[in-house]
Amino acid sequence: MKKLFQPKLGFRLLFVAIFSLIVVNFTNGQSVHSNAKDGSLIFKIKDSYNHDYIIDENNFVDLSSMKNLSSFINEYGVTSVTRELTAFNDPSLMRIFFVTFSEIDKVDLFIKELHDVDFIEYAELDLVRRPLWTPNDPYYTGNYKWYLDQINASAAWDIQHGSAAVKVAIVDNAVWGEHEDLGILAANQCNASVNPVQTGTGKSAPPTSVNQNQNCTYNDFNDGYCNSYEWSHGTHCAGLVGAKNNNGKGIASIGGGVTLMGVRCSDNSSADDMYTTSITRGVNWAAQQGAHVINMSLGGTGSSNAEQTQFQNLYNNGICVVAAAGNDGTQVKNYPAAYASVLAVASTDRNKKLSSFSQYGTWVDIAAPGGYYNES
Repeated sequence: MKKLFQPKLGFRLLFVAIFSLIVVNFTNGQSVHSNAKDGSLIFKIKDSYNHDYIIDENNFVDLSSMKNLSSFINEYGVTSVTRELTAFNDPSLMRIFFVTFSEIDKVDLFIKELHDVDFIEYAELDLVRRPLWTPNDPYYTGNYKWYLDQINASAAWDIQHGSAAVKVAIVDNAVWGEHEDLGILAANQCNASVNPVQTGTGKSAPPTSVNQNQNCTYNDFNDGYCNSYEWSHGTHCAGLVGAKNNNGKGIASIGGGVTLMGVRCSDNSSADDMYTTSITRGVNWAAQQGAHVINMSLGGTGSSNAEQTQFQNLYNNGICVVAAAGNDGTQVKNYPAAYASVLAVASTDRNKKLSSFSQYGTWVDIAAPGGYYNES
């Protein structure tokens, strides 16, 4: 069992909401590695090596200053190198670089040759992370508050409604911050699918082509796709954590008084795919903006050195990072939940038993209500 984060009292009431995960794994084909982004990789320079790379205000490295890697830049068609993980000025994080390149079919050779460079600590794929939820009938109309009843939320509200001084970042595919039951401030919205990150009104929301008010029909789901549903995951999670309470609208949440932050990590091409680069970029922004809790109802197989370094840094700085354990119904570790510095949350059903779809194992830290009321 991993060492649990020891939160201050004010944070404890938030966790149950963050843990109430509605968790479907989607598969989106990639031309080289199905679990990674094409034309993208990550490497870290050893702490003992002093580089003289020129880095601009938008995190881009001047490629002409990377003389010790010039052969790779030409051979693999490198188009950009960025240094983006700067929260708390952690020296190890600031030696991690993101690379985009055009010779995508040569990614394995590129990584191998970077590994052979004496001043490079590691090079790795830009791993995919996908939203974790469970599919069900779109017309489901059961007991909407069963998960709140199961954790005795009403008694918790008699003690604390959720403090606006506590910032909770929802790092996900997208978060519709302008939803009337969320009302996320413009300054607390971010699109991390691009560098530099974009902030402001609507920046954490799905693409403008998505009609947020679309009602998905039976035929939409028979056809296998409903645009607004595919992009709703992050907004749903934000609602569970901090939808406004006692306003006569929408749902009740466990932490209705907290300050929400929306972080979008999926680009316009797909609601289902997020990557190490966009996730760590978004987490870095949230930490710099003062997030106390970072929630990630997403994951995938395979660990990332860059992710592990970042989350340990956040833990060391008192930020609680929470992630879904996964929904394959096995003991296989899901990342980022399986990192020692991340709180891994499994799902329980209405009978307070492990949900049939939930990941489990000694690496899981806690379980809380997840899925749908009519699941067993």
